[in-house]
Amino acid sequence: MPARRRSGAVDPAGPRADPVCGRYRARPLRADPAPCLRCPGRRILVSERWAMSAPPITHHVLPALLREVAEATGSLEIALAVARVFADQEMYLPREPKKDHPLAKRFGLKVARLICARIGGERADGKRLTWPTASPALRAIEARELAEGGVPNREISRRLGISKRQVRRLIQGVEKGDANAGQSPDRADACCPVCGRRRRAARLVAGEDPRQLAMPEVLGPDICPP
Repeated sequence: MPARRRSGAVDPAGPRADPVCGRYRARPLRADPAPCLRCPGRRILVSERWAMSAPPITHHVLPALLREVAEATGSLEIALAVARVFADQEMYLPREPKKDHPLAKRFGLKVARLICARIGGERADGKRLTWPTASPALRAIEARELAEGGVPNREISRRLGISKRQVRRLIQGVEKGDANAGQSPDRADACCPVCGRRRRAARLVAGEDPRQLAMPEVLGPDICPP
């Protein structure tokens, strides 16, 4: 009679085990985002059962205007580049931008037309829009890039002006290349890709008591606290 396996033990021969190293693989992330309770207005992708230690940066963590840029161009990199180059700058977005438009000079006329078709023209109502900053998302990306380059946590903390504890949260799972290091398969937590904190996904409150009403999802402001 085979020995009984302890509850919670990892079965290397399981269907989700890697055939080489034997570690569990993270299940694919769901397409629907869930809000991070500590970062109002921000949305993160939550795994069905596993929580990624270092979740990917997606356009859901950007301010509303930059989210539309990412959706219009289909590129998160362009939205982040707009935040880096034009943050806090006012700009008029016509319906049909020309070659001398700042967006066309920086990203090309095709990209400028895609952005202006989405948020320019009549929607701008002849007013100059101010591009928001995406400093929390940019800081998280920079911290991970520095960690991958072998920069010590103390130096990352000094360069970015954040605490070493926050650095560890942001780069957890990046240093060793193991996104599930130290995770328990029964954890339903999720990490905010911006602040690095693990938070459970918000759920609708729908009790069996008829006097209890379902609480709708309430989103906060677009700006995530740094």
